[in-house]
Amino acid sequence: MKTSKIVAITTCSFAIVTLASVGFATWLIGLQNETVELNDINVAVDNVTDNTSYLKVELAEGENGINISDTVNAEANVNGGVSLSGESNHDFDVNLSAFDIVYSEDRTFDSLTITTKLGENEWPSVSLSAGNLSFPADANVDGNSIKDNFGRSGEKLTFIELANSTNVTDLSSSSEYEAVNPGIDGYYFYKMKATQALRFKWGSMFTLDSGNVSPIEFYNKKLEGVTDTTAKLQMLNQIKTELSAMNAIFTGKTINIEIKLTTHSEQA
Repeated sequence: MKTSKIVAITTCSFAIVTLASVGFATWLIGLQNETVELNDINVAVDNVTDNTSYLKVELAEGENGINISDTVNAEANVNGGVSLSGESNHDFDVNLSAFDIVYSEDRTFDSLTITTKLGENEWPSVSLSAGNLSFPADANVDGNSIKDNFGRSGEKLTFIELANSTNVTDLSSSSEYEAVNPGIDGYYFYKMKATQALRFKWGSMFTLDSGNVSPIEFYNKKLEGVTDTTAKLQMLNQIKTELSAMNAIFTGKTINIEIKLTTHSEQA
């Protein structure tokens, strides 16, 4: 009986080893999870923002620029008589075929600015200090400075300047631009009003109480109340210097006009 018991235990041990071997042979390796539920997930979807800011400005066909021209004839005789005659025949309009401003409703209008340069240089001006006029170097004025005999005021004086508004911050209330409806949703559309032109005017060098006028009108008005012949001759010399300076500054130069539309979006 004792011997049989030992054999039985040994046989059982082998049986365990055999089962264990079978077990290793049938293992399956892998991950199985066929159903997943995700609850309380926050969904963020980016908005589509239209950043359109569009400016279209085109010169009209045949537009050749502006013409700075006043005919001034000055005469002085031996009897002390001084006369000034002439006519204003300038052309200060730069005609356009288009001036369109378009920006998306997703943006806010900031400004429309117009900047003028003479070539690559800043717009020319004449400095007035202590009754003396200082001209740019290319004006070819001896010493670059002369006494002003016309009682001008201000610090920076111009021969001509842009008549259009140079910084518009509210298109809807501007007298120069109007809203139009092109039938396209989602955009603001403005055009320059019927004049369709960028316009120059005589500058602060030629200012009377009535405003800026042509040189011939300015000089004649200033000479009206002067009775002293010497004073008149000094004024005539100044007229010659100023008109020669204006001619030297602008002749053969190109006027560059930069028009800039600025808008912004409230979204970061």
